[in-house]
Amino acid sequence: MAKKKKKTGTKSPATKKERPAKKRPARKAEGPLERERLYPYVAAHASTWELGHGAFVDLVVDRGSVVSNLSRAELEAAGLDLIEARELAIANLAAEIGQVQAQVYEAPEGFPFLMWDSHWLAASSLLLPGLHAFAAQQLDATKLLASIPHRDALLIFPEGDAAQRAAMARMIEENEGQGDAPITAEFFALLPDRVLPFAGKRRPAPGPRGKTAPPRWFSE
Repeated sequence: MAKKKKKTGTKSPATKKERPAKKRPARKAEGPLERERLYPYVAAHASTWELGHGAFVDLVVDRGSVVSNLSRAELEAAGLDLIEARELAIANLAAEIGQVQAQVYEAPEGFPFLMWDSHWLAASSLLLPGLHAFAAQQLDATKLLASIPHRDALLIFPEGDAAQRAAMARMIEENEGQGDAPITAEFFALLPDRVLPFAGKRRPAPGPRGKTAPPRWFSE
C-alpha cells in the first residue's frame, strides 16, 4: 500500500471534490444545452476522440444525477462548432476540478506520485492544460507518465526505469484494479502539450474487445 507523504493538499489544475461519483447511463437530451455543464469524459469505449490504449474521449453533459453524450441537436441549438465545444468542455473541466486538492504519495519503492480520486472527472483531468507543468514541479521530474485505471482515478509519476514502472503497475492494480468504469491498465506519456500512449509493454487494457466503431462527436 502506498504511504501518504507530509506534502499534501497542493492546489492543482485537477483533483477531487467531495461529491458522489457519477455513472454514465445512456439518456436523451432534455431542453437547451447548459454550456457550463459540458465536459470531456474519458472512457473505455469507441467514441469521439481516441487517446490510445483503448481509451477515448466524449463530450458529455452533466444533467444532475446522470450524464449523457452531447447531441448534434444540442450543439447546433447552442450555436457552437466542434472546436468551440471542445474548448468550452476543457474550460469547464478546469473550473470544476481546479479547486480540488492533489494528493502527493510515496510508492513502496520510495518515489513520489500524484493522485486525483473520488470524482467522476478524475480520469478526464488528464486532458487539462498545464497539467505537465504542475506535476513536473510537484514531482521534480519532467519525464512523466500517467495512469487512468478507472473513471475516478488519475495518477502521475516519474517515468523512472522498467523496475519502477513495474512496481507502479503492481501498486495500481492492487489498489485501483477494481474501480468503477475501468479504462486501461496501460500508461500514457504526459508531455507539455499533449498526451501520448506510452510505448512500454504492459498487459492488455480492460474494457470492450474486438473491432472499434469509427470515431464520432455526437450521440445519436
